[in-house]
Amino acid sequence: MDAILKQALEQETLRQHNNIELIASENFTSPAVMAACGSVLTNKYAWSIIISETLKNFRQVANYMGVFLAAALLGSTSKFLLFGLPTGIGTAVGMLVINMLLKKFNSKVLYIASGIYSVIANVLAFTVGYMYFKTGSSVLQIVFIIFLFLIGLQFGASNLLPSMFQADVLEDIEAKTGKRIDATLPFVISIGTLISGTIANGLAPKVLYGDNSIIGYIQPTDLVPNPEQGLDTKILLLFFYTIVHGLMMFLAGVPFFFYNLTENKHRAYVDVLKIRAMFENYSLGALEDDELKDVMAIILQAKELYGKEKIIPDKSKLKNAKKMSKKSKEEKELRKQEIKNAKKELAEIKETNLAIERASIIMQDLEKFSTEAGEKRVLNAKEDFAKGEGYIFGDAKNQLKIAKKLPQTNKVEKEIREDEINRARVKKQALALVKKYGEENIKEPNILEKEEILNRETNSFKESMKQRKDLRAYLKKESIYLRATKPFREADNLIKQTENYTHYEELVEKYETLTA
Repeated sequence: MDAILKQALEQETLRQHNNIELIASENFTSPAVMAACGSVLTNKYAWSIIISETLKNFRQVANYMGVFLAAALLGSTSKFLLFGLPTGIGTAVGMLVINMLLKKFNSKVLYIASGIYSVIANVLAFTVGYMYFKTGSSVLQIVFIIFLFLIGLQFGASNLLPSMFQADVLEDIEAKTGKRIDATLPFVISIGTLISGTIANGLAPKVLYGDNSIIGYIQPTDLVPNPEQGLDTKILLLFFYTIVHGLMMFLAGVPFFFYNLTENKHRAYVDVLKIRAMFENYSLGALEDDELKDVMAIILQAKELYGKEKIIPDKSKLKNAKKMSKKSKEEKELRKQEIKNAKKELAEIKETNLAIERASIIMQDLEKFSTEAGEKRVLNAKEDFAKGEGYIFGDAKNQLKIAKKLPQTNKVEKEIREDEINRARVKKQALALVKKYGEENIKEPNILEKEEILNRETNSFKESMKQRKDLRAYLKKESIYLRATKPFREADNLIKQTENYTHYEELVEKYETLTA
């Protein structure tokens, strides 16, 4: 058996079971993928991206018209390159421009603004194209191609910014669920874009030509290889290529009106993840001094600012500085310095206010086990852990009914109710597995069995396929066991995390020793 082929088969099987990078054609879906998808679909920020990317992909209807418009505008489909080239250059320039603008504006504002810009640029491009079809002016051809470059600038924003949103959302999910699911969000997005792309590509020809088409494009035949398109057809082609495209890019920005995951919130979630890692590393004896100093500095700042009111910036100092005389060289220098000092003061106030906002998120995570809801969560975890990893979930369905009837008149009650519902659902899912496979068939697989399969010598294709089959069977047993014991394991993890957080005072002492 070829060693490379053997390795490829092993890696593919492992990928299908353990990873979250599945392709649409696969008929096997791992529990890991399904669980990760659930985390994505319950995150409101993720939905903003999913809906936006799905809507954006409907622009394929407009893109489909490009070749046909090139024939109408430039006289030949082969000249479509004159459409694509300026747009591509504009896209590259747009990405550079966005990178510069990100230093002054947040990504949400830029993405919404790019959608508005797209509408304006495409409307102007439509106007120029319309005038060309009416007058035949060659100058207007050139102007239209210039506008394609300007339209391409927006492509830079639509290509770059969504990847930034995805990175922020993934860390938000990790902070809230404890799961790192880097490949899942793109996977879910791809499903949405696949659906919208399929619809768009199926719809475009029906819009373009046929007896009931909107555009009424006349298709070439052997007898008439280059039929002359009517003026209305040309204008409608132009309309779909420009106006429809601009409209879809604007609609793609609409979901971000509801996207309030700011850069500062994202920074706070990153800090939270650093704090959790510090506690875990300390419990494992793997905490480095530099990590301790960096993370404790974050915690101490949060403790200092937690509960403080934001500072209202006083801009009068800057206004007065700008009004200062600049007649002489000395006065100019004094004015410049006062403006600089006033701006520095305002910048410090802004950073303090941002730190106050982060402090709230950080402290809520630090104190999550000492709140009423947190204490209830830990108590439930200890109760579930005490039962062991056995499958005693017979009342899960009833627990879910009770949980849904819990009061939710205030924030604490809502949090407790949500925790109880999630707890009951995990047990219900575990119970379903026990009923399906039988308690006697749900056992923890022996890791040595897995190693034997992976290290097994195979000298034929048949033996290799047998190895793959055995590995799939093993991983299936492992997956069933992990899901069936999930209530126990989640309880165990929560208890361990609670214990980790009890070492805070020890960490403070160590930090003070290091910084003395």
